[in-house]
Amino acid sequence: MNFRYYFGFTRGQYKGLVLLLTINLCVIIYYFADDYLYKTKPAHDFSELIVYLDSVESSQSIVLVDSFYDFDPNAITADEFRELGLDKNLADRIIKYKVKGGQFHQSTDLLKIYGMDSSWYMRAEPFVKIEKEEKTKLKKRDLLRPFLFNPNTVSLSELLAMGLNEKTAQSWIKYLSSGGRFKNCEELEKLYLLNNYDLSVLQPFCKMEVSEHESIQIVDINSSDSIELLKVRGIGPAFAHRIIEYRNLLGGYILLNQLNEIYGIDSLKYYQLEAQLSISDYSIKRLKINSDEFKVLLKHPYLTYDQVKSIVNYRNQLGQLNDFSELKHLEGFEVEDTIRLKPYISFEIK
Repeated sequence: MNFRYYFGFTRGQYKGLVLLLTINLCVIIYYFADDYLYKTKPAHDFSELIVYLDSVESSQSIVLVDSFYDFDPNAITADEFRELGLDKNLADRIIKYKVKGGQFHQSTDLLKIYGMDSSWYMRAEPFVKIEKEEKTKLKKRDLLRPFLFNPNTVSLSELLAMGLNEKTAQSWIKYLSSGGRFKNCEELEKLYLLNNYDLSVLQPFCKMEVSEHESIQIVDINSSDSIELLKVRGIGPAFAHRIIEYRNLLGGYILLNQLNEIYGIDSLKYYQLEAQLSISDYSIKRLKINSDEFKVLLKHPYLTYDQVKSIVNYRNQLGQLNDFSELKHLEGFEVEDTIRLKPYISFEIK
């Protein structure tokens, strides 16, 4: 066949054209088959299964939500927890927790249970309703049974017999033993532990002796011994001993307010004692600053170690001190030191 005659091609050109057409035809057939077979009918069609599973999940979620109701975890049983969808082991664990005295005060306390299912808690939390216990327990207080009493002489046993609690009664006695006194029955308000009820019940039975304050004995703190000091209200054996010991160290008191320098006597204590004390004996034992030994001078409350050292060094190097003008120029002395020392220093020589 003369291909050049019919188509104007050579034999080789003709074969090439046929091959090209064949390839194009195969490509067309391939894409047509793919589009038809896989798009119209996939090999694995899960669409119906997916729709079914979605419907099941939706129906189950509705059931789960509807199965909850308002509940108090402190009040329901293990079976009721299981009805709410909680795992049996967790339900039993909650009951054991409650048997041992555990309580749920708020919904988040459920999460404290070991192994708690957080997904269950998230669904149950809106339904948790914990009843708040109303604290209606009032402090028990026995009714007072008062009888006539003197607030300045009443005893602990009498206060307890009237129905006061032990703490209040002991506070009352402590006030009296520290020198406190009531001038009238209205001053019972000084006892801060007495409430309005106690005061209203006790005050009508409070009776004070008219001459009580007139019988106060005034004691001289320079001449009295410990027995006389014990007669002062507010002074016990310890304070009596300290007052006498400090008097001996000083050489005698020149002012009542020197009692404030004694350990344990503060401004309140001093106020309680002041009206019962006096100084009528002003005989003072003075230090001999030019002849007393180092240790004797050091015992005086108004002299420090450095001051005594300055005095002795001066004596050793320059001789005797003649007056306070020389003393105040020694190392360690201030003007106020010489002022308070003045009643207790003698410049005489043996």
